[in-house]
Amino acid sequence: EIQNTNTDAHNTGVGYLAGQLMTTGVRNTLVGSTTGDAMTTGVDNTAVGQGALGALTIGNNNTAIGHDALGTSVDGDYNVAVGYETLKTYEDGDGDGFNTALGARAMKMSTTAEDNVAIGYLAMGVGTTTGDHNVAIGNNAGEDLTAGERNVLVGRRAGAALTDGNYNIAIGYQALNHDANGDHNTAVGYFALENFDGSSDN
Repeated sequence: EIQNTNTDAHNTGVGYLAGQLMTTGVRNTLVGSTTGDAMTTGVDNTAVGQGALGALTIGNNNTAIGHDALGTSVDGDYNVAVGYETLKTYEDGDGDGFNTALGARAMKMSTTAEDNVAIGYLAMGVGTTTGDHNVAIGNNAGEDLTAGERNVLVGRRAGAALTDGNYNIAIGYQALNHDANGDHNTAVGYFALENFDGSSDN
């Protein structure tokens, strides 16, 4: 049961231990067993699903819908996680975040990444993502991404093997599918540069 029930708090807690530690947090909506159960001073958070926002204490303006969505974030802000285990292991510093992950296990293993958009099953979901400003749209798009930054990957398995590469554009089914570390590459079309690996500026 949610604890801060002052008339000006506007918190809603439904489910076993939802919002149990709330002290001065306001305008939070927590629905599901153990949703937001560590939250104390968080503001304007929405969590729906068992374990969603389960570790959040002081983070603000987060939306987590799905089992364990944003489950380990303690103080991240402005993240959107919709789907089973989306952004599950994410934890950055206070005030950091601004990620959008939609689809089961999208950005599941991301840790400190910021300003990313991942849409689709396992999009940016396998690698321990720390890179910023990436867009991955499509099932398994950019799934191995780790430190790479400013990549645009659109299509199923587009840039799937990319780990540390930067400033790449891959649009199409399995475009740039095997490249791990190249920079400044552009691949547009079905299987475009599918077996390419390693160099830059193509």
